[in-house]
Amino acid sequence: MWRIWMLFDPRKTLVVQGVFLFALAVMIHLVLLSTTRFNWLEGAPVVTGARSGGRVVIESGLEANWRIATENAFLLKAELEKEEAEHGH
Repeated sequence: MWRIWMLFDPRKTLVVQGVFLFALAVMIHLVLLSTTRFNWLEGAPVVTGARSGGRVVIESGLEANWRIATENAFLLKAELEKEEAEHGH
């Protein structure tokens, strides 16, 4: 029993585990992106209404409790992903 490392090389085991987790993450993201509810890449089609003072009325396409970014969406996404990565370690 004390020679278990001779049966399984720890380095190979960690590599296989890493490849498996990466493939699982890719599959999860592909499944989520294929659904309309979780597809954050395309955004939601909206119908705009009146404009006044730099503001635009959204007639339809968004729900009242949704939070949206209208400017610097790339920077916002990068900051959110950075925070998630920092909390993951």
